[in-house]
Formats: sequence, C-alpha cells, structure tokens
Amino acid sequence: MIAAETSVRKIYPITTPVVNDWNELFSRGVEQSYRRGQIIFSRNQQHPFVYQVVKGLVAIRSIQNTDVILDAPGKGDLINLDGLFQDPSETYQATALTGSTILKRVPVGDIQLALQSRQKINELVHQHLLNQIKRSQDRIHDLMVLSAPERIIHFLMQYVLKQGRPVGLEWVVQPVLTHQEIGLLTGTGRQTVTTVLNELRAEGVVHFTRNYFIIRNLAKMTALSGC
Repeated sequence: MIAAETSVRKIYPITTPVVNDWNELFSRGVEQSYRRGQIIFSRNQQHPFVYQVVKGLVAIRSIQNTDVILDAPGKGDLINLDGLFQDPSETYQATALTGSTILKRVPVGDIQLALQSRQKINELVHQHLLNQIKRSQDRIHDLMVLSAPERIIHFLMQYVLKQGRPVGLEWVVQPVLTHQEIGLLTGTGRQTVTTVLNELRAEGVVHFTRNYFIIRNLAKMTALSGC
C-alpha cells in the first residue's frame, strides 16, 4: 500500500467567513450553472465580473496552454478578484471543471463601490487574495516535496473536506472528477491516478463510481495523506 513517508503540512477544511455585508453583496448576483468543460470567460483584457463559486470546481487555465491548470477554486472561493484593479496583466481562461458547476457573478463596479465604504468587504477581499496565493504556494510545495501518490491523496483529502459532506461515518463528494482531471490538478498521469485509486479501493479506504466518490475510512485516508 502507499506509504506517506515525508513530513508534510497539515490540511484543514478552508472556510470563508460569513459577513452580512458580503452576503448582501452577492445576494444580488446572477446565479448560473455551467456544464463540465464550459468556458466561463477568457480574459485577455479586463473582465467585468467577479464570481463566487457556489458548487463545484473551476479550472483557471493559461490561455497560451490550456493543458496547464494554474488554480482550481472551489465552493466559497472568488474568481477574477484581480479584475478589481486597473489593467491586470495576467491572462487566463476560466472553465467549469465539474458538471453542474454553479457560480454567482457580481459586477466589478459594485465590489469597487463596496470597497470604498465597507471595511469588512476590504478585509474579505484581502483574505480571498491571500487564500489564492496560498493555494498556489501549496501546489508548488506538493510538486517539490511529495511523491505522485502522496500528491493525489493530499488533493483528494482537500477536495472531500471542502466539497463533500459527512454521511454517517463516511464522506461523500459530488460531482466526481475524472482521473485525467485529477492528474492535471496534481501534476501526475492519468494511469498513476487510476493505480492509486484502485489500491485505495482494494483496501476499503474509498469507493467511487462515475457519479460519486466516498471516503469510507477517513482515519486511514488521513494517515496516508499526512493530515
């Protein structure tokens, strides 16, 4: 079985602070559902909306090389926050990584106006930007320190803790990512992902189908991931 031999960072569920002003701001937003692979926006100039992920995962890809996933914001995360600043230099494409991905969008101008009058909005924008930087730092750390199987287990733990829900003693997450998508997100190959998942399933740690992914033994999965 896979052994997590390296000393790695702890993983905890990431939660977004609940603030009435913030909820009020996005309660006026337009909610839209996207199918897997659908382009949300391509930004080679300033984009007019900031998005909040309500359900699913979004892939932020390089426009020059769409096989490279730069970030994968999930439930509660914000997309295009750098659009709040004039003439952002970074160009990228946002696509729905999971089926039935749901986002809310708010015009950039509305958030800029709120920033001028609401201190809590300023604090939350700064926190989301820091979370975005931390996600990038964690991915670089994993690529440098962890083996391919360890990276896959780390990612699955993060994904389940943030996107899933407890059902009795098990954790269930929907929608399910393909092995190819997990490989892109962890810098591994599809076959490596398949091998790791099959080993975890053979030992009764996880179970999965095309429709759902279940962690049946959270304690063992946690031990393997180094959490």
